[in-house]
Amino acid sequence: MSTNKGKGAGATILAGPGLIRQPSAVAERLDDKLSGMVAALEDIANCPTPEAGPGLSSNFDLPEGLDPGARLLRFCDALREMSGPLLFDLAKTYVDVVRTQRLSPDAHINLFEQRTTALIDYFVELAQVHGVAFATREGPLSPDFVEQTLAGLRGSLDEDRDSARLAALNLH
Repeated sequence: MSTNKGKGAGATILAGPGLIRQPSAVAERLDDKLSGMVAALEDIANCPTPEAGPGLSSNFDLPEGLDPGARLLRFCDALREMSGPLLFDLAKTYVDVVRTQRLSPDAHINLFEQRTTALIDYFVELAQVHGVAFATREGPLSPDFVEQTLAGLRGSLDEDRDSARLAALNLH
């Protein structure tokens, strides 16, 4: 609320709904978008069980004869391919809502970072649970190899997040 000091001094001017900045709207939109993404991924990422039938890892098609390490690397590559468009979509949602709320794109970047970190954590968890289960059907994996592979996936997804954010900002 501000007081107009010009003509009609003393009159109070209330900002209309379109002028009130609402940082909470940024968090709500990102949370809604992230929840929808994770729900859709959950629908396809269930581990195979006799009761539930095949899940993502049993339907993932690879050439015969790949060793467990190559299988895990291919699984992580597939996750990275899936994550790129989702990270871009989340970045675009962030840019759209901060612009709608007339906020600086950097003002609440922490909200974007938190949500994309949650999505990246989810993809790394998919690799850790489903990818390792898928890969070890062909033999054991060393814990060091798994750790390095998951760290590499996380690093790649962090880079993808940064690229997605820049691309979304450049759209507007």
